[in-house]
Amino acid sequence: ESLTSVVMTRLSSLGGDLYVHDNNVLTGIELPLLSTVDGYLQTRDNDMMTSLILPSLETVGDYLYIYDEYALTSLDMPTLQSVGSYLYVRNADSLTLLEMPALTSIGKGLYIHRSDALLDLDGLSNVATVGDDLSIYGNDLLSSLAGLSNLSAVGGDFHVYANDSLDSIDIPNLGTVDGFLCFHGSEALNSVGLLALETVGLYLSIEDNDALTDLAGLSGLTTIGGDLVIDGNDMLDVVSGLANLESVQGNVALGDNAVLGELSGLSSLVSVGGDVAIQDNPSVINLDGLSALEYVGGDLQIHDNAAMVSVAGLSNLATVVGTVQIKDSPSLSAVDLPSLTSVGIFAVYNCFAMVSISAPSLVAVESYVTIFWNGSLTTLADFNN
Repeated sequence: ESLTSVVMTRLSSLGGDLYVHDNNVLTGIELPLLSTVDGYLQTRDNDMMTSLILPSLETVGDYLYIYDEYALTSLDMPTLQSVGSYLYVRNADSLTLLEMPALTSIGKGLYIHRSDALLDLDGLSNVATVGDDLSIYGNDLLSSLAGLSNLSAVGGDFHVYANDSLDSIDIPNLGTVDGFLCFHGSEALNSVGLLALETVGLYLSIEDNDALTDLAGLSGLTTIGGDLVIDGNDMLDVVSGLANLESVQGNVALGDNAVLGELSGLSSLVSVGGDVAIQDNPSVINLDGLSALEYVGGDLQIHDNAAMVSVAGLSNLATVVGTVQIKDSPSLSAVDLPSLTSVGIFAVYNCFAMVSISAPSLVAVESYVTIFWNGSLTTLADFNN
């Protein structure tokens, strides 16, 4: 209860762990010669601690955790080169800068969570690899990730979410994300700059970013190992940054993007292993951007797109393993699928402007065809094989 400072001027190495916690009047820790901690280094719940000064620290063998240090303003580790496990900074509400300019390698995860005064990540400018997850969450004043400019690989998931001041994600050397890549709920985010990114191992999810207008910074992306989800981005009007994407092994879901008008940015997409769902996009007029799509391994669901007048952009779609379901699109006047040869179920309903349905190459329906409540439908002339 009475410890106010920790100063150890001769300590140079620790063979185990360093854990400092729950010291109510501790204001600072200074270990000027400490170069190595073989175990973990953790500080937690030191209510008045404003500084953690480790000017000679080079290696932490296990994890480095800074938890619930609400008064901490200075995190000074200028010679730190590697963290063997996790680097986790959480609830450091007074911390404005991370000073780790020599850090190049993080063996497992990097987590920066709910540190409301943190402005940037420039102090992490030499980090090249993160072995597991990278998570940036709930940092109210963080405006840029440019400090991660040398990052080339994330071995797990990369999550960026609920950072209210973040206006750009610019990491020009990031080539691979082995897990999920998620940008969620950052209301100021208006650009994504990941031009070197070619592969996302699992899913890519871009959701609820109110200021995001395009995806131009994803132009190098060719393959997604899981799902592609683009949902609830109120200002997103084009997806042109995905023009080199050829394969999505999971599902594709585009929904609730208020001003998204067309899908030309998906013009190279040939194959989707799971479902394709295009729904609740009130400004999408047509599907011309999907002209290269040939194969859907699950269902094709097109519904509740109020302005959609045509699906003719699906001109090369040959196989849908599951259900083709087109419904609740009041402006859609025709369904024209000239290359479709096989489908599990074919269903078109509640499209009151529908005049014609054409699928002249369709020879195999595994289950059934259902067409109803299309009040203007006059012909199925090219639906006769």
